[in-house]
Amino acid sequence: EAYATLQGIGVPLRSARVQKDIDQFQRQWEEAMMSEEAGKSPTQLEEEKVRELWPQEYLNHLGHDLLVLFTYEPKSNATLHENTVRLTGIGKAFTTDSPKILAGRSLRCMVRFAEKDPQDDRYEMLFTGGRSLVITRDGMRVTGTGGEDVVLSKTVMQYTFSIRTDRKAVELQMNDSGGWIPIAPMTERLEFAWQLGDKRAIDLKVRVVPLGMMNKGPNNKSNNKSINDKNK
Repeated sequence: EAYATLQGIGVPLRSARVQKDIDQFQRQWEEAMMSEEAGKSPTQLEEEKVRELWPQEYLNHLGHDLLVLFTYEPKSNATLHENTVRLTGIGKAFTTDSPKILAGRSLRCMVRFAEKDPQDDRYEMLFTGGRSLVITRDGMRVTGTGGEDVVLSKTVMQYTFSIRTDRKAVELQMNDSGGWIPIAPMTERLEFAWQLGDKRAIDLKVRVVPLGMMNKGPNNKSNNKSINDKNK
């Protein structure tokens, strides 16, 4: 009932005057969904369970709300459609501070190269302390660790991962399974950059998911090591 009410609020009504109420209703609905799950099984949710309790259109809506918070430079090289932004040419995007929409949630990302030809195209998430999560057509890696780059995945056209922050670090989860790995110091804002060749593109699709809904996987303890540990 709460979800249906939210969907009935038209865009013209989403002014600053009523946005506070809209946010409150969204939070009440989220808490109801999490309470429903807490009364069932202690096991972690599978992907189909996430889709059941968190309708796809709502996850996409939250992703869109996050993407519109970014400042894109130049604007002409970033085309937003729902919860996906198509990146072309060279550019960067950033938020002025840590988005409140991510409080108690994680950012689930899918980075896809639109063309198959191997080129020097590059997507990069920038963090404090000189750390970066770099994605190219040759793989995904963490740079700026003070040692060799930490390779996380190799040679695919599409990369799926999740980012979350706690009080001490930015953490990453690969393919929505396994443990969370600290990869960078705590960051105050979100920032990413891209560099693509002529007439090529990268699609960045995001969903904002409650932390309680993420699948930790069976090997969480063994996988939950920092990038610094992997460099030793």
